[in-house]
Amino acid sequence: MFDEMGKTGRPADAAVEQAWFQAIFQHAAFGISLISPDNLYLGVNPAYERMMGYGAAELVGRPKLAITHPDDAEASNDLNRRMDSGEINEFTLDKRYLRPDGSEFFGRLKVSRVNDENGRILFKLAMVENISELKQREQALHDSEARLAEAQRIANMGNWEFVAERGTVHWSDECYRIFGQDKDSFSPSHETFLACVHPDDRERVKRVLIPGWRPKGRYSHEHRIVRPDGEVRHLQEWVVPYYDETGAVIRRVGAVQDITERKQADQALRKSERQLQQSTDNVPALIAFIGNDRRYQFANLAYEKWYGFSPENIIGRTVTEVLGAANAQQIESYIAGALAGERQDYLVSFDTAGSVRREVKGTFMSSKADDGTVLGFHVLAQDVTKEKMAEEALLHAKDMAEDASLAKSNFLASMSHELRTPLNAIIGFSEIIAKEILGPVGKPEYLEYAQDIHNSGGLLLDIIGEILDYSKLESGKEPLLEETLDVPETVRSCLALVANIADQGGLTVESDVAASLPPFHADKRKLVQMLSNLLSNAIKFTEAGGCIGVRVRAAPEIGYEFQVYDNGIGIAAEDIARALLPFEQVDNSLTRKFPGAGLGLPLCKSFAEMHGGTFELTSAPGKGTTVTLRFPAERADFG
Repeated sequence: MFDEMGKTGRPADAAVEQAWFQAIFQHAAFGISLISPDNLYLGVNPAYERMMGYGAAELVGRPKLAITHPDDAEASNDLNRRMDSGEINEFTLDKRYLRPDGSEFFGRLKVSRVNDENGRILFKLAMVENISELKQREQALHDSEARLAEAQRIANMGNWEFVAERGTVHWSDECYRIFGQDKDSFSPSHETFLACVHPDDRERVKRVLIPGWRPKGRYSHEHRIVRPDGEVRHLQEWVVPYYDETGAVIRRVGAVQDITERKQADQALRKSERQLQQSTDNVPALIAFIGNDRRYQFANLAYEKWYGFSPENIIGRTVTEVLGAANAQQIESYIAGALAGERQDYLVSFDTAGSVRREVKGTFMSSKADDGTVLGFHVLAQDVTKEKMAEEALLHAKDMAEDASLAKSNFLASMSHELRTPLNAIIGFSEIIAKEILGPVGKPEYLEYAQDIHNSGGLLLDIIGEILDYSKLESGKEPLLEETLDVPETVRSCLALVANIADQGGLTVESDVAASLPPFHADKRKLVQMLSNLLSNAIKFTEAGGCIGVRVRAAPEIGYEFQVYDNGIGIAAEDIARALLPFEQVDNSLTRKFPGAGLGLPLCKSFAEMHGGTFELTSAPGKGTTVTLRFPAERADFG
């Protein structure tokens, strides 16, 4: 671009030479500057002043790098150091310059070292050409190529060109990436391309490339390639041929796209659709998808049994065409709801193929796009005819069972009252005889018999009372008659009731009850019955020399807690659940050692739960039993 000065001939006269140099210096279209050995401006020409925006007076004596862009200063400094050391005599550098108004431009700088006869540097001659427009065009081209390359990378699409006359093929960078080839070592050609094609597709691709094999005009085809690492990829190519006046192909341009993921997705989709069809065909229910145009897009095999249409024949039909007008009318409101985006559940009676009446339980579930648009709805419908009949039979049986249970409860309540009347007479008269209130009986054996009659009557009366209480619970006629109780006094009265029996059995009775406990709101009769039953059980199942007791705790964090414990025979862990069932006893043989109806523990549990409390039984064979009754803190006045 710049001619070396002095190479076209030298004037004989020094004055002419000086004039010649001054003319070039003053009128050159490019900027010229003279730089001293210590890198200060010695002089600049007018073109340099215009280019840089500085006058000669502002530049002369300043360091030459003062107007160089900071980002380019290091490269310029390095070249100048090498020139100052004598390593190089000239260099060319494209760099940016800064004008006083803050603007910048690209300049192509060429610097030559001018030496004296001894080789010492006299000055540097620097020439600058403004190449901003060239740089802008280069950058625009680079940006365009980068955008194209990025677009091709994103789309997995490359482009190529074949020129028949030269037999050359040009590939874009993306083509090399798609084929897995190195740009520096792989030379694209007709032959090397075919070598990349999968062996099973190669003959077909060769035929496609024969001009006479197909009509003139653009075309596309799919094939596989094998990359150098052995990976197989699926490609689609679009080709546009160009012809001369004889019809011969002179040039072909094309685009190639890697569609492997799409092919894999298509294969996976088809496989999924087959699996879905096979899976749903084995389900004894209607499964379908209906689009927002009310036409079937999918249906399983059950439709053929119900309505006589195979899944293939259903696709594209409307709901009315498949189900019939009457059935479609029954579910019209549910269809409208599903297409409005709401889940719909329904139970209807349908007439299906063969005039079979079915009770159908169905669900419509809307399918929506990301923007909320309803695409259609999924259908799941089951034949619940048998279940409906069974449900009706179960409801009838339940009604009958409830009636029978009520009749049983009423009968037990009535019989309990009827039995109590004679039992009270038996107990009363046997007590008169045993105590000889009306005079001596005579024989001692009669006194013993009378006492046995009295004890047996009392036991029978207790059993009848428990049966009556439980029948009231079952019928829901047992109310809570709540009052404020003095717990220590209530516990003392319960212990007094069993003290004589415990003493006769040789048992120690313990009481761990604080003298002052907060008032307790409960049904007194039921609390006394719970504690008395539990104490009686403890006495019954504890041998002579053993110990029974009552422990009571009350605090806001635990509420009210009553414990009745013993160190008697205990219950095995696997028998505890059975012991809590009505009319059950752990020892249920005919020669059972301990009498009773098996209602004591179930009654205690039910009474505790009526108060909002809990019943807990822990026991171990040979170690004894502990029953804990816990009641909510709301039933106590903690102050």
